[in-house]
Order: sequence, then structure tokens, then C-alpha cells
Amino acid sequence: MLSADLEKHSKYKSHYGENEVYWGLGIEEESYLQFSKLINVAAPIVRSAHKPERYSVNYFSSYKPDTVKNLHQIFTDISGFYPLPFLFNAHSFTRMDIHGKHKTTYEKVPKANPAFLGRTFFQELQNFSPKIFIKDFNESFVFDGDTIEFITQDFYKANAKSVIQELLQTKKKILNSINESCKKNKFFQQYGGKFIFPPINPGFAVFHSNPTNIAIFNNGTYHINITLPSLLGSKDMNGRPTLLDPEHFKYQHKMCIRMFQWIEPFLIAMYGTPDPFPKGSKGSQRGAMSRFIGIGTYDTDSMPEGKIVGLPIKDIRGSSEFFWWYKEYHKNSIYNPLTQIGMDINYRKHHLHGIELRIFDWFPEERLFPLIEILVYVAEASLVKKDISEPVMSKLWNDLLVRVLQEGESCELKAEEIVMYEYLLDIPLLRQKSKISVLYKSIFKALQRKYRNGYLAKCFLHGNSFTKFLKSLYYLEVSDKPQTIMV
Repeated sequence: MLSADLEKHSKYKSHYGENEVYWGLGIEEESYLQFSKLINVAAPIVRSAHKPERYSVNYFSSYKPDTVKNLHQIFTDISGFYPLPFLFNAHSFTRMDIHGKHKTTYEKVPKANPAFLGRTFFQELQNFSPKIFIKDFNESFVFDGDTIEFITQDFYKANAKSVIQELLQTKKKILNSINESCKKNKFFQQYGGKFIFPPINPGFAVFHSNPTNIAIFNNGTYHINITLPSLLGSKDMNGRPTLLDPEHFKYQHKMCIRMFQWIEPFLIAMYGTPDPFPKGSKGSQRGAMSRFIGIGTYDTDSMPEGKIVGLPIKDIRGSSEFFWWYKEYHKNSIYNPLTQIGMDINYRKHHLHGIELRIFDWFPEERLFPLIEILVYVAEASLVKKDISEPVMSKLWNDLLVRVLQEGESCELKAEEIVMYEYLLDIPLLRQKSKISVLYKSIFKALQRKYRNGYLAKCFLHGNSFTKFLKSLYYLEVSDKPQTIMV
């Protein structure tokens, strides 16, 4: 599915100048809210109540049947209760009222639900604070599928610290306003009346929109948007920004994308969220499945532009190779492989946008700066290296990725793989068998020494402290008497 220039991105056109060097940096974070009190769930429900939410994908169907049958190995006490996160998604905002009643009935041809109050929770919030929930909506935050997506706006010539600070400020402002509304109007008192952002990616959870079933694939996500420094020309007659040298822009970003794809196994190992099932991926549950994202799936040979959500496997570059990672990994995985998978990268989603890197699960925001830092150093290495090959066409890269998905950060690199990265990044590394987590730190330090005063570092890595915004977002109140659901 391809969209060359989404309407929601038209607002960015006015940010660009003329006849100057510009670069871009932005973060999109997809998240849920979580009630501050956990919910106690009876063991039989955890083991057997797996019907999907009416608006969403049946994620349990991602697994082979024997996997789900083995839930008793995780939840061993058949007579017990398990405290799980109680999550609140976009559908609870836009399709339900404050009493948990849906706008429509749940049947083949939905009808208006007579029990529905007449206003969704989001409409209540819009009445409470129009400035935030009307004016800022579709700007700094949107609803995307079942998630709440926060989008930094100040991308033009931005630096990492200012962008992260903007993200945190936006999240805090919206969360505080939601909680103020709940407190004033006594909403959701039975669940504690207060929201937080999930402090982890929970393997198992309960959603407010589907409260009698257990949910999986509950991860938040990040998309990191990076546009390399580029020369702008004059705006065209319609006021659209232009590039002085479009072919050079394309080539630089092609090389950068390839370099990002080469290090994706490291990023998956260090930042991915494992599957909660013991035999699932220890690197990244979402990466292994690749429903809405992918790993190395963007085609740098043809460089398609726009937002690409997914493609049939037969159209994925490298998928016909006998060593392609997706086929090799799923020969012995616990998942039902898909016939269409997602992209790791989007290029030129709008106007003069460069790269959107889509592979990341959510992780605490204090880890964002080091991530962006290594991406900047790797990008600078791509400007120096030139003519970088496609990782997806490399058997070594595919084999490494399979092991990373299987073993996570405990995966060990072979000597020939270390030599490959030593040559690619042009840095000295110890050529001995090493865990990927250890090697990642060595690569980070070597790149930092080489490029910390480089041109891209000066563009992207200067700024002020942002850590003071973190604590209030992730405080979890664990109640002595969580809300309980039973068979």
C-alpha cells in the first residue's frame, strides 16, 4: 500500500526555507494509556479467553496452535490470579463512552447501541480542553489504528535533545489534561481514575475495549525520521520547497538507508522486545512477525517514495534468495508466517523528507538520545564509505539476523561477521567471537571517537538536557485491591 504525499503531512510544507542547507529530525511514538491500577485476572481467563477486540487484528492467530496451548507453562497456578496491565487504546477514546459502552452493537451489520451515552470519551475531552483535544489534535498527536501517536513538529534543523524534549512535553501535557478531566468529572473511578503511560511493553494485557479477553502484541513503537543535510533551491510557483540537486539527495539517502539496514541486527538485539512465549523470538516479537514493520525489507535498488505499509513477499527485494532471513527463520518458528510483510524504512513520505526508520519497539525515552547518536554516526559513515552494498543480498547478514531473532542480545558474532562490520564501518574491532551486545558497545565507542565532532554530529546532537520530564510519566500505582475479572 503506497501513499506518495499524505494529506496529514501537507502542514510541513511551510517549514522549509529557500537556497540554504537544511536537515530534519523527528520522532513518532505510538503508545497506549494504562490505568494506574493493575487488574487481577483469573488463570482460566488468561489461558483461554483470547477473542480479539472487534476493531483489531486477531494476534493470537499469529501463533501456531501448540504455542497458545502451552500458556500453562507461563501461568502455572490454575487457581490463581495474575495482575496484568489494563490498557486504554484509541478505540476506547473514539468508539466508546465513559461507561465502556460502544457506539455500535457487535454484530455482522452493526446498529446504533441504545446503551451508548451519546458522547465518546474523546468528545468529553474535547469539551473539557478544546485547545489540546481539538486544536492540537492531528498536529502533535493523532489516533493511528488502535494507538495514540505522538508526533514531534519542530523537525527543521532540529537536534536530538530538542526533539526528545518536545516529545516528552507533548506526552506530559496530554496525559495531565486527561487526568485532570478524569479527576474533575470522576471518570473511571472503578479503575483508579488515573492514567499513566505503560512503563514496559507488556507481553500480556487486558484492553478496556475488550475487558474479558487477554491481549498480546501490546508494544508501543518509535519511528525515527532523519533527513541528511541537503541544499534547497527556490520554492516553485505553488510554494513547494525544492532540492537543488535531487539526484545527490537520493544517492546520499540510499547509501544511508543501506548502512542503517546493515546495523539493524544490532538495533534489534539492543532495542527489541522479546516474545513472551519462551520459544518465541528473543530479539523482537514484532520484527519476527513483520506484520506492520520489516527488517531489511525496503528496496534500495528501486528507492520507492511515499508511505509503504506492506508488500506481498514475492515483491520484497531478496525474498527469492535461498538464504532470505524471513523464510529461514520461520522454518522453525512458533509463528504462522505472513504472505505480506511490512517495511523497515520509508523514504520521502512527504515533500523533502528523507528516511523513516520503523523497526523500533517502545523503550524508555532516556534511551532515545544514545540511539539517535549512533544513527547519526552511522549516517556519517555512509557519507564517507560510498557505494555500500545491499545487506539483504548478503548471506552473512541474513544468517546473522536469523540468529539475532532467535537469541536476542546473547547472539554471538562469528569472526567473519566481525570482519564484515570492521570493513563496512571502517573501524578497528577485535576479531574474536563476541556477543552482539558487547560488540555493539565497541562499535558505538569507535564511531563516537571517529565522528563525535563530525558535520552530522554538529547538526543533530547539540541541545539541552531533557531528563527532568521522565519521572512523572511512568509512575505506576500498584493497588492492594486491583479490579478483578473472573470466569
